[in-house]
Amino acid sequence: MSIFKKKPLGKCPRCGNVTHARWIKLGREIKCENCDFKLRVIVKRKQNLEDKKKPLGIVDTIEEAYGISMGIEIETYTIRISAGKYSIGYDDVVYPKEQVFEDGEIFTQDLTIGSEFNSPVFYQLYNAYFRLKASLRKYNVFQDKTEENVEKRICFMGTWLDAPAATHFHIGFGKDGIGEQDAEYIAQHVHSHLPFLIALSANSPILNNEITPIASNRLKEFPYCNPIAIKDFFKEYEKLSDYHFTEMNYNTFPGSGEDTKPPTLEIRVADSNIPEYCIACLAIIQAIVLKAIRKKKGKPVKPPNICDYDNYIEARNNAINDGSNAILCWNNKPAKVPKYIDKFFYFYKKELEEIEIPPKILDVFKYLKSGVNMADMIRESCSKMKEKNPANWENEFAKQYVSALEQNLEGNDLENFAGYLGIKLPNISKTILGETSFYSP
Repeated sequence: MSIFKKKPLGKCPRCGNVTHARWIKLGREIKCENCDFKLRVIVKRKQNLEDKKKPLGIVDTIEEAYGISMGIEIETYTIRISAGKYSIGYDDVVYPKEQVFEDGEIFTQDLTIGSEFNSPVFYQLYNAYFRLKASLRKYNVFQDKTEENVEKRICFMGTWLDAPAATHFHIGFGKDGIGEQDAEYIAQHVHSHLPFLIALSANSPILNNEITPIASNRLKEFPYCNPIAIKDFFKEYEKLSDYHFTEMNYNTFPGSGEDTKPPTLEIRVADSNIPEYCIACLAIIQAIVLKAIRKKKGKPVKPPNICDYDNYIEARNNAINDGSNAILCWNNKPAKVPKYIDKFFYFYKKELEEIEIPPKILDVFKYLKSGVNMADMIRESCSKMKEKNPANWENEFAKQYVSALEQNLEGNDLENFAGYLGIKLPNISKTILGETSFYSP
């Protein structure tokens, strides 16, 4: 019989709880008794898991033992509220009260900008979306005040003054992180998609208090995310740098004093942004990694999109400058953002279905396909407020932004966020992701 009784299977890859199951069937989905994480019973990989010193007998619903572990770092500007005035700045650090910290959350200081949040490790997008909003909400609801009569609010902008704020993504395979060779292999799959991630996450149209046409001034003006070269696939390629200020690196957290942090592949191209855009980027990365770890006849699969370095740089610059209107590159052929989205959702269909993207995150891609990302929303909102009130537009924008973000972190969607900024988003009720019309000339 395929049904058998067994001793505890091992530790849950999400919460570490020892999983006890009474009667189990091979291949049947079960749940962790502690956190409801979906698991699946296997036996054929047992020896392989032992070799890697991983807990035995359980995998999550994305096929590999442990699945893909993901973490997010978000740097933020600060809005100071005093005597009815709202001002956006940096070097102000906001902390929630320590009593509300949960396992895995780190509220810390970034030396460049001010406040920084490091997320717990995530394995599923639904969990990541919920936990990220709940964690960031603590900055507002449980703020640890240091000055009388001064309220502070975090503000997700890639730039506003003369300092950059970013979102960084960390990828590994469970609590042991990722080996350097595996990180180099995954980086090859991710590299050609980095311009798409830039176009998706761009959120710095304001620089030195000036409204600009540039989607990501952070990447255009600051040397903290330098491009790297990935050479011919499966042949010779440049070693992944452990130099920190590149668009991707192998991060071993040198000098951090954090013995609990495993090595990761760090992806650094995204601007600071609200949770919807962070999770949308994470969905793209997770799908790419999931396809990369699949095998075909025992050999690694070739990624659907590989671009030469010169074409990659051109697409990257286009994404930095033009954001949602950029001309990107798919297999060395130009592809506007809407066509690129359809190609990605078509060629990664299986992986995107497996990772279960929340509907509100799918809306992010639909708005992007319709020509709107966060940089467009911020630029349009600021332009409208400057037109109405040239002398005091920054104060008015910051005031509306505080309300918009509070509503967003309470669980409201992107349309609600845009509404508080005075923006009407396009109708996406008929927008389809993954259309095959890109096959036509």
